[in-house]
Amino acid sequence: MRITKRQLRQIIQETVGRKFTPEQVSRYLSDNAKLYHEDPSLDAGGIKMLLQDDFMDDIGHQVSMTAYEELIDQLSQDPSAWEKQQQHAANKWHSDAS
Repeated sequence: MRITKRQLRQIIQETVGRKFTPEQVSRYLSDNAKLYHEDPSLDAGGIKMLLQDDFMDDIGHQVSMTAYEELIDQLSQDPSAWEKQQQHAANKWHSDAS
């Protein structure tokens, strides 16, 4: 299959133009943290380093890591930290709405 220069430019524009939502970034980091926590040879420091590498490799070209440093720290200690934050926010919203 051959790709023309025009098609290649369109593919690049679509790929570069794709933006991640904060929820997508958080879910991505959370999913990776769960996988890393399954490896008994990794400690929190190693998991944090891997999450930072994942971020810079896959997301850092579009989003600043400073907004996610705290989440990365939390996920390196607890792989379900993001889900707990989401649940807490949902519970708070439901109690405030009552």
